[in-house]
Amino acid sequence: MDSDVEYYYNDALRWTFGFDNPNKAAVIFACLFPLTWLLWSLTWKIKSPWFRWPGILFTSGIVLVNAFCLFKTYSRGGVVAALVGGLYLLWKSTYFDSGWLRGLHSGKTYAGSILGILLIVLFVWTGLGDRSIEPVTTGDASVGHRLVLWRSALEMAVDNPSGFGTGRSGETYMQWYEPLDMSASYRTMVNSYLTFLVEQGWLLSAFLLITFLVFWFWAIPQKSQSFNFEIIVGLRASIVAFLVTGLFSTVMEEPLLWIIPGICAGVLIVWCLLLRISLSLNKLLGASIGGLTVLACLFIGGISQRHFDPLTHQCGLMNGSQTVVEIGKRTPNVTQTWVVVPDKKILGDDYGKLLRQLVLQADIHLKIQDKTSPIPSDSPLLLVGEAVQATPISSSLPVVFLSPSIVPDGQAAQWVKSCPHLSMFLPGIDEDGRAGFWQNCADTAKLDQHAVNTLDGVGLRIDWAWPNVITLIKDLN
Repeated sequence: MDSDVEYYYNDALRWTFGFDNPNKAAVIFACLFPLTWLLWSLTWKIKSPWFRWPGILFTSGIVLVNAFCLFKTYSRGGVVAALVGGLYLLWKSTYFDSGWLRGLHSGKTYAGSILGILLIVLFVWTGLGDRSIEPVTTGDASVGHRLVLWRSALEMAVDNPSGFGTGRSGETYMQWYEPLDMSASYRTMVNSYLTFLVEQGWLLSAFLLITFLVFWFWAIPQKSQSFNFEIIVGLRASIVAFLVTGLFSTVMEEPLLWIIPGICAGVLIVWCLLLRISLSLNKLLGASIGGLTVLACLFIGGISQRHFDPLTHQCGLMNGSQTVVEIGKRTPNVTQTWVVVPDKKILGDDYGKLLRQLVLQADIHLKIQDKTSPIPSDSPLLLVGEAVQATPISSSLPVVFLSPSIVPDGQAAQWVKSCPHLSMFLPGIDEDGRAGFWQNCADTAKLDQHAVNTLDGVGLRIDWAWPNVITLIKDLN
């Protein structure tokens, strides 16, 4: 869990409290904020002033210390979660029941107002206030990138309803959905819910969402006893804060962060069982309709986002895991589909972006497959690096080698002989002898001089000369 990476906002160190990310640490204090405020509120019920006022001062200190720790993480999402949880507590508590106008002139209201002002002062003093208004004043790339990422996540979920598999959301996004002019790296969708939806699919997401809503509608606090009612509201407020934190980061993957909301949920379940609170049919229907409505809105958002994407994506199996295997222009003007067998050593980790550029600029349709899959002979081929180690096939269609690896002489000769429309891109800097090997093969077979292209100044990483590759394939198509 611990990480050697240190996070800073300007020159201020963001406290991580042992977690690998300060946003995860913020979840702890966001969940504690409604509980600490609940504790402060309950001390006002102490009858003896000799114990009540010291208790109020002590619990006020707890609220401020918890808020200070939260603010030092510089997590804006954590602050929003704490605020939403606190407002839920105030809204649902008995303090705002009938007669709440009279309660506005009570000592508890004045003390709470002072405590709120101290929280605001602490918020500004730590510098988190300045960071929170950056998206409005100067712009914030992390916020802007999140919005792009979340819109693409909806499209990804629509393109592959069964999910891309655990841990594959960030990589899939960077390869096939991230705008070509962006280079930010992502491991997840920076949103716990969208990450789960993209990786696990709609069916499991619907099950978990409806299950939670059933629990939430079941564990509604009863107003028969004000003391118990306020405690139950506080427990629900802590869960609300936890739920909000998942909107801004993929924090729910950390098991330790489930302890506080898990305890709160456990207490609520025991409370419901002890009071024998029934789950009516109306609550079940409400939970089901509510969950399906939320998912329907997300699905519509994904359809809308896909409409504005110039590319189409189709999903299939590669190496036993889900990945994008076909991409093409949404308004195609092509008659054939090129089969591509990529190699990260040659194209780099972001080879998907290169292939998308190829689709858009050369106006072709690509099918990406693994090098272990049989190479078809009825499609134009784009074989990269080690892909040429596959068994040679006979093809009358265009075949392009990109920085092909060295193979046995007989296999190389068979490739050259059986593919009359073979073209090669060879590195100008021959790091491992592959350029010289294939140049000799071409000379021996007396290939046309235009069939062999040497990329000056380029070694194994042929992506540096990608515009030249696009131009050749565009001419061949």
